[in-house]
Amino acid sequence: MKKLSLLFTTLLLVNCSSAPPVNNGEDPVESWRENVSGRAIALKNVDSLAGVKIPVLKSSMSDNWGQPSIEVSSRGSYRLTYAPPTKPSTRLLIYGYVKPLPTINTPPDASGGEIINSEPTGINAPQKWRNATVKGKNVRWFQESLPSGAHGAYFSTEGFTLSGPDRRKGYYRIVTEGAEGNFRARLGTLGW
Repeated sequence: MKKLSLLFTTLLLVNCSSAPPVNNGEDPVESWRENVSGRAIALKNVDSLAGVKIPVLKSSMSDNWGQPSIEVSSRGSYRLTYAPPTKPSTRLLIYGYVKPLPTINTPPDASGGEIINSEPTGINAPQKWRNATVKGKNVRWFQESLPSGAHGAYFSTEGFTLSGPDRRKGYYRIVTEGAEGNFRARLGTLGW
């Protein structure tokens, strides 16, 4: 009887501790997009990275494209935007966050729009995760948006964690605008 009671208590504890999370009805991808958008809105143009509270991940693209524009939030997160002066639909954006982004199980659909019979039409293309390496770490990425007349296609990593040379931790997201074939090459330009 004592063994049965112990078994029952163990099963009850395991069942209670592994219960699925409560579904609040929110779409995880939409929640992720809102979180990313809210963090971008909090960024302000500045002249230096002095207010950043995490290790600064940057790119050697500045050798070819010039210095990036710098934006920093009051919480110490940042965005570096690298863009060549002659190609307006080609960019590399490095987001560094003090807190991690929410996780998503499946990548968002690649979205965009086009004009069909003089009517704007939305397009959502389902996709699978792709994998790449950033500073020795495997990260998942996806196509965030389809190209349009106003901009190139956007590709994005999900949020990922890296430790800087001083062992402090930061949370990062990399976005590129332009051709998909350039995405992995641009990830290879990242460093401290």
